[in-house]
Amino acid sequence: MRTAQNVASCNAARGMGLRFWLLVSLSAAACGGRSGLDAGGPGPFAGGAGGARPTTAVASAGSGGSVSCEPGVLAKGLVNKQSGGAYALAVDETHVYFSLAGDDGAVLRVPKTGGAVEKLASHLQRPRHLSLAGDDVFVTEPMTGTVWRLPKNGAGGGAALATVPSFPEGVAVVGARVFWVTQGGGDPKLLAVASNGGAPAPLLHALHTPWALASQGDTLFVGNDGDGKVGPHIGRYDAQSASYATFPVAFEQNDLAADATWIYWTTNGEVARAHHDGSALDTLAADGAFFDGIAVAGDDVYWTERLMKGSPASGGVGRVWHVNLTTHARRVVAEHLAGPRRVAVDAHCVYWTTEDDGSVMKAAR
Repeated sequence: MRTAQNVASCNAARGMGLRFWLLVSLSAAACGGRSGLDAGGPGPFAGGAGGARPTTAVASAGSGGSVSCEPGVLAKGLVNKQSGGAYALAVDETHVYFSLAGDDGAVLRVPKTGGAVEKLASHLQRPRHLSLAGDDVFVTEPMTGTVWRLPKNGAGGGAALATVPSFPEGVAVVGARVFWVTQGGGDPKLLAVASNGGAPAPLLHALHTPWALASQGDTLFVGNDGDGKVGPHIGRYDAQSASYATFPVAFEQNDLAADATWIYWTTNGEVARAHHDGSALDTLAADGAFFDGIAVAGDDVYWTERLMKGSPASGGVGRVWHVNLTTHARRVVAEHLAGPRRVAVDAHCVYWTTEDDGSVMKAAR
């Protein structure tokens, strides 16, 4: 269970400054002992200078496939003891945005077509959640209690939207407001602040170890791990009416995604979905050891499997999965991955991070 217990020892980091780089170009290390955070070296794009085809096995496109997406490694080697590996992930029309989730973490971006990795922010304390809206990236920094707004292009640095005496985790943008959940501080909450800044407003109190957050229209979905008194559950918050309802689930949720009808989630043991009110529960997969990120696009659902059941807890055994909800056909998109974490999708490609080797990869849908 993810609780404030595993971050309380770093509470002294609260209040540390954040330094920004104006599109400082990075290149990912192709081999050797470099951290991947150093400037210089070969380009990170698969097949380009210094690049190579990924050693992962990548399956052919399925029902959502498109020949316009070239499988490849967009960045690799972005990992060290302090920065951690590649974790959170989101995409827009031109770039992939991702975080390094260690104690000296960062937020970066790389073009979808390959090229230089650009650093948007550094010296962040465990940034594990981010969200995109307009020209900005919104990211939570749990160890300092801060919610940041970073320009996508790195120009002008960034701004702290809010700092709270607890540990912010999942973040989402609805309309002109940024929402996030907190752990610890004696009162886990859902809060919001205007996307251009202002005073943060607590919306829900006494949540039960909230972690993940997803949005669909004006509705926010809150993943609650439970706290020993209340079991795991998913909450539904209407940003217009401020109403809140919950439904129970079997396990703690690692990630959430939503469409107009369904809420989807991953746990350590299953991938599932239900209607927004919790009805029509449907298990999509139940044969893995650690399902993590999830993304949905139409009838296609993608998720990562960090470890396979029966495999040792080491890198190189992770997979990315796809299921089509119309045909119910399920396939492996990529395998032999080093700790895949989050996943995102656009019209042509599926993208994912691998934490253990600090990579960002893509394949055809």
